[in-house]
Amino acid sequence: MSLRVRLTLLYASLLGGTLLLFGALVYTFVNLVLLERVDSMITTQARAVLPALRVNSSGDYDFQALVDFEPSHNTIFFQVWGNDRRLQFGRPVGWQQALDPLGLETGRTMFNSTFSQGVHVRVLTLPLVTRRGPIGVLQIGMNLGLVDTTQTVLASVLIFLAVVSMALAAMIASLIVNRALAPLAAATQIATTITRADDLSRRIPQREGAAEDEIYQLIAAFNETLSRLEDLFATQ
Repeated sequence: MSLRVRLTLLYASLLGGTLLLFGALVYTFVNLVLLERVDSMITTQARAVLPALRVNSSGDYDFQALVDFEPSHNTIFFQVWGNDRRLQFGRPVGWQQALDPLGLETGRTMFNSTFSQGVHVRVLTLPLVTRRGPIGVLQIGMNLGLVDTTQTVLASVLIFLAVVSMALAAMIASLIVNRALAPLAAATQIATTITRADDLSRRIPQREGAAEDEIYQLIAAFNETLSRLEDLFATQ
């Protein structure tokens, strides 16, 4: 593999790695913001549901206030479970599986992202406690379909931009490297010609104003070597 190719690949790889790291940070940040927004909406909905939960004198739920209660958004689900972990009330009707089985089992306040009946949901589990003690568990969930779609689109865009940027970086790096190594290629060609012709009087042309250039210094050293060899052969 030539030096040009190696330098081009190195530059493109460094830029690609930087872009991928930046993309991962952006993806993680957006994901955290979206989840925080979802948690905020679920918490707001929980505050609306809790006042509607009433317990009668026998300790049973009175769902009269919940019958007409509708979530603020059609992606919001909620369930009320008794101490025996039997579903007492829920929206939508017919959803018998727990929104978050783990949260229902532990019975403590927690947020969790899980799958319920094939739907990706973010669930808040709240234990229901009165003066008489625990009376059940409330679970409020939100469909994460839109969040998942946003994450997928964002990941696709970031990967696409990274690939395109790496391709452009490789092209630009190739042009820069070719331009930077052009004097070295010319010097190699001339040095080969001098060697084949056994003409020590020839010298490799040097660019003006490039005294600090490593290639310039290499050519100068090679020309100096040719001069000493020429003087040596002339003396002999």
